[in-house]
Amino acid sequence: MDLLPPAPHLLHPHRPRGDAPRRARRRPLVVARAPRRRGGLGVRPGRAPVPAGPGPGARPSAGPTGPGRGRGPVSWGVRGLTVRYRGRPALSGVDLEVPPGQVVAVVGADGAGKTTLLRAMAGILEPDEGEVRRPAPERLGYVSAASGVYPDLTAAENLAFAAAAYRVPDPGGRTATLLSATGLSGARDRLGAELSGGMRRKLGVAMALVHDPELLVLDEPTTGLDPLSRVEIWALLAGAAAEGAAVLLSTTYLEEAERAARVLVLEEGRPLAVGSAEEVV
Repeated sequence: MDLLPPAPHLLHPHRPRGDAPRRARRRPLVVARAPRRRGGLGVRPGRAPVPAGPGPGARPSAGPTGPGRGRGPVSWGVRGLTVRYRGRPALSGVDLEVPPGQVVAVVGADGAGKTTLLRAMAGILEPDEGEVRRPAPERLGYVSAASGVYPDLTAAENLAFAAAAYRVPDPGGRTATLLSATGLSGARDRLGAELSGGMRRKLGVAMALVHDPELLVLDEPTTGLDPLSRVEIWALLAGAAAEGAAVLLSTTYLEEAERAARVLVLEEGRPLAVGSAEEVV
């Protein structure tokens, strides 16, 4: 990964967001606590939470290339998170903070619980125990390991669909901005099925950024990609964090985890270590 450029702003503490104009409306905080029930894993259907949109009174957002977001909480995250599947723990007692303006990486072997943690943060899974602190669905972006790109839509249509789902003002302008930022302008009319793996991943990240989320959750966004594509995706994440978004991702690459502000190491669903990249990696 010698091609990866330094990203010093990812290693700094929370970047104040007070200089940016506030949105017209404060978004409600979602705190998901464990339901009082027994049984297996609670899963909500669908790829990710589908928002109702900010509504006509919300101020348009320029996103990662424009003015920052409104002031958020100290951090998002989980406390005492436990998730069971068929009576067996997938996660046990996980604590993690994901502050605005930082990239937080989750590292672990296959089956360690990385995807379960990210799906809980995205609101797709309900915890059996513990608490999940996240923004409302319309202020959250989620990228699954499958990227979420629709193969029978063009790159531009995928972005336009996501923009319409979130009721983004000026969806055409927002689509053009993100296609340019991801280097996909030349592929705007190519079907999702015709894009390379790296292009699909970048398009998936762009779709998650289309509504300028306060929390961005990504499940192994660079796994299996060539070094250049990994650099380009990290540049997108760096831009989102620089504009004040909280970014939570899982990765199998330790050299990428070193670029994050904080790292959580999971082993068989339990937190093995958590701290700064220098302390953990």
